[in-house]
Amino acid sequence: MKRRLATPTWLGTLTAAALAVTLSGAGCGPYSEGQSAYGQQQQPPPGQQPGQYQQQQGAPNSSTEAMIGDLLRDIEPGGGQGQGQGPAPAPNQTVGQPGPPPGGGDRLDTFDEDIARIRQIVPGWDNGTGLSIKFLKESTGKRLSLIYVDPTPPAYKDGPGLWMIQAKATSGDSVIGWAVILLKTLAPGRYEGSPNKQDVVLAVCMGETWDGKNPETTWSINPGSYAEITLQPGRGPGDLEGNFRGKLVDNKGTGFHTIENGYVYINR
Repeated sequence: MKRRLATPTWLGTLTAAALAVTLSGAGCGPYSEGQSAYGQQQQPPPGQQPGQYQQQQGAPNSSTEAMIGDLLRDIEPGGGQGQGQGPAPAPNQTVGQPGPPPGGGDRLDTFDEDIARIRQIVPGWDNGTGLSIKFLKESTGKRLSLIYVDPTPPAYKDGPGLWMIQAKATSGDSVIGWAVILLKTLAPGRYEGSPNKQDVVLAVCMGETWDGKNPETTWSINPGSYAEITLQPGRGPGDLEGNFRGKLVDNKGTGFHTIENGYVYINR
């Protein structure tokens, strides 16, 4: 039986309290006027209008929008890869804990613990991906780590010619965010991504529903973005694991997510 992992129940409560995010509605919010969840909204310099600043900073143009459209063609709007709802979780096979993390319930950076849980559980699955992202809020120096899960094997998409992982973060029965990784090839190596290079593409959407065209969804292919990932052989035959980082600018061109560090384990 295939197995999946889940985030602990306390994660959603802490995330909502720390970021003042309303997760009950659809969409990829939680951006507020002036700042993003873990990424800062940029304000125009004195004497410049917001539109002028956005254009100078490289707001998404028609070619970028076309590229996103191509990448999104085979991605389900509500998540998933058209392969059904995924397997049911097996008992005691979740990554996470029922209570607050060691070191206090107000600690949001659990990246090291997340990696340990993913490496312990995911290699035992039939297939699927577990990943953790450590977001950095540059204006305050605060960090937030989230676990994302895709219980299906990476799917090859003919349109962009990339392997796709579409993973979601959950708290109990609630979805609190999405992360998408697209890779040129599933092999050890170092891959880079930017508006002009798509050996790897990263995207993040905070909220219950995946929407790649939402103005506040962040992509590594938007102007001002970058991404890089290094993969090495995993613990099982054909498995891969590695680290990634990047700066993902939203579709408005005014906000961003800083991924200070990320970890992924791909069981295929």
